[in-house]
Amino acid sequence: YMGDCQDNMASTVHYEDSYARYFADVEDKVQRTADSVEFMLDFFEKAIRNEREYAKSIEDLCASRYADLQRLFQSTSVEPVGDVNKAWKKVVEDYAELAGHRREVAESLHKNVCQPLFRFKEVEIPKQASNVVLGKKILNDLKRERGKLHAEEKKYQRACKDLALRPATAPAEDVARLEAAKTAEADAYRRAIEAFNSLCSRTHELVLPEVVKDLREGEKKRIEVLSVAITEHMEIALGMAKRIAFPETQAAVALLTPALADHVNPPADLQAPVLVEFVEPVFEA
Repeated sequence: YMGDCQDNMASTVHYEDSYARYFADVEDKVQRTADSVEFMLDFFEKAIRNEREYAKSIEDLCASRYADLQRLFQSTSVEPVGDVNKAWKKVVEDYAELAGHRREVAESLHKNVCQPLFRFKEVEIPKQASNVVLGKKILNDLKRERGKLHAEEKKYQRACKDLALRPATAPAEDVARLEAAKTAEADAYRRAIEAFNSLCSRTHELVLPEVVKDLREGEKKRIEVLSVAITEHMEIALGMAKRIAFPETQAAVALLTPALADHVNPPADLQAPVLVEFVEPVFEA
């Protein structure tokens, strides 16, 4: 009897431990995601600031005395000022256009890269963390109910033992009291089993699968946001210099697919916990 009970309890403990490791792994992934997003935001925000400062410096340069070459040759009538000044004006215009483009790059980085990353940081990461907390709470509830069941089991065993090992000369009233105690503890034990099995089944079939589903959806969003952020940055960089190719970056982005959401799947070999059955122990006098 004790062996069967311990096997059932061991199954439940293994179930809880498996999910506990799973939630610990996901919690670590959520934290590493938060750190990486924070790092990327810091990088892109600095890049945006640099782009804006660079654009401003070029705009200032194009508006300075260097922008008008004709003034340099006003005192030299034999210098072919017209052709030279025309070429120089084109150079200045190109730099002014470059400054405008760098401003566009800064705004595009802000809108298409930083804002999605920031929204993900503020909304999705806390949601993932909340799901992990919920999963841990569910396991704690299961553990607490298992503790109650174990306590009721001990009480019932004691009542059975007291009745089975009573003295042969025990008065009838003592026997009746022991039998009543056994019946009462049996009822309490059955209620504890029913409550535990109900919670165990509901947890395995409904509650934890829903939590895992939400975590997997969050993982897909993580991959999508990071992939889009990197891809958008790559497109912006390609717009700055269309002759530049990024084969390594493109290959890296290709790997960022929703298939990686399988990283937050529960263990493949995880089995449903064995439900506890009521078994009356037998003691020899």
